[in-house]
Amino acid sequence: MAGAVPLVGFGIDSSIEVAAAVVVLVRLLAEIKGGEPDEARSGRR
Repeated sequence: MAGAVPLVGFGIDSSIEVAAAVVVLVRLLAEIKGGEPDEARSGRR
């Protein structure tokens, strides 16, 4: 059971890293296309 806690922690950490990578990828693709990410467009109202 003691090994389960680090395993769960590692899984949570990995999911956070994947989410951060997706955000970076979306922002990079938006910049390559010459547009702006959705959050930049919605802030200009």
